[in-house]
Amino acid sequence: MLAATIVSSLFVAMSVAIVEQILQAERIKHAEQARNNLNLQLMTAKGLLESAVVLDTYIGNSVATLATVAPDVVVSNWSVIAGQFIEKARFARSVALAPNDVIGYIYPLQGNEKALGLDFRSQTDQFKAVQQARESKDVVIAGPVLLVQGGRGVIIRYPVFTDFPLNQQYWGNISVVIDFDQLLQQAGLADITGANIALRGKDAKGRHGAVFYGDQAVFTQPDIEMPISFPGGGWLLAARYQKDALMLDSPRAHIMRVSLYLLCIFGYIALFVFYQAYKRSKQYAYYDELTGIANRRLMLKRLQELEEQPSDRAQYALLNIDLNKFKQINDSYGHSAGDALLRFVAEQLKAKLRSSDLVARMGGDEFMVLLYRLENLQQAQAQAAKLQAHFAGHSFIWQGSEFTVSLSIGAAHSNEVAGSAEDLIMLADKRMYQHKTAAKDANI
Repeated sequence: MLAATIVSSLFVAMSVAIVEQILQAERIKHAEQARNNLNLQLMTAKGLLESAVVLDTYIGNSVATLATVAPDVVVSNWSVIAGQFIEKARFARSVALAPNDVIGYIYPLQGNEKALGLDFRSQTDQFKAVQQARESKDVVIAGPVLLVQGGRGVIIRYPVFTDFPLNQQYWGNISVVIDFDQLLQQAGLADITGANIALRGKDAKGRHGAVFYGDQAVFTQPDIEMPISFPGGGWLLAARYQKDALMLDSPRAHIMRVSLYLLCIFGYIALFVFYQAYKRSKQYAYYDELTGIANRRLMLKRLQELEEQPSDRAQYALLNIDLNKFKQINDSYGHSAGDALLRFVAEQLKAKLRSSDLVARMGGDEFMVLLYRLENLQQAQAQAAKLQAHFAGHSFIWQGSEFTVSLSIGAAHSNEVAGSAEDLIMLADKRMYQHKTAAKDANI
């Protein structure tokens, strides 16, 4: 009887010990999974904040660039230009044009009437950022600040000079207000649980700026810090894990005994979410930074996908496009002119072609177009002729000078080659150089 009691007691003790070890291991495992999930959410939030500010900053910069090149055009077409900017931007709520640092134009006007006529020189806090933009000759980001209209906003200020690239003739400035509250909501910081989160870097000062979201104590001993970078500076995102929230408590530990299979499903879902986020992050590697269109990597990826689907091989064509006399413009007017010309060509190609077609910058002044669902080479050549005619009627304007854009285009259809997509690229490239040689002989 005593022996049975001892054995039973040992069995119970060993069972309890093993179960508790398993449960403790599961608690630790779950805590690690929770931290990884938190890091993923924080990385996603960082990416959303970063990409949103960068996108609106660069779109706003296009308005500033236009004002630099042709301020009179911007003034006379303000409503159209500003309206298009607001439509393309993600979080911009207003944009103002201030010749000689006095707001003379604002969009939308409704709700912003009081801002008209505002002289920044009479506003000490705001003029500091305006002056900083003028002196640095670069974009300056201020805020977040409380807005008179309600809510909080991040203000992006662009200096405008009329003598680029010398930048000595100061004309005024352009200010863009980003809805900070909407930006935070889109990033989903408030929805993240299991950690205390804070942002610092007011006025884009990064680690050295004031805390403007969350508890300042988070920065005392943060578990993780992530810099958020954009033109003109950046912010610093920090998080401190809530340790109790990461560890399973006793009731949940007991539930785990019957929930292990459910946790397997949860692990699959978590992995799927991670994979989707990974695919989104990889997407950024497929686009050209200067023009915003696809790059060589994405073009080759699409061609490889077509090559792996033999049934579709006879349904596409390539246009290899090279700019004639690009080097002459780039050398004579500077890299800024060359960059602007490349962006102009990219925009015109996108506008002229179907949305289903892929336009890519392959490098330098070389572009390539993938035309889907074309039955023969003649259709591709017809499309090339349309593009040349389009550019012949749409001049590139730089600092008051007008340039006719001439293209050398080589067309090739998938049914012309029996080899790989590389063979098709080589064929289109060969025909492009033949066209380019003919253009040189004709002095085009």
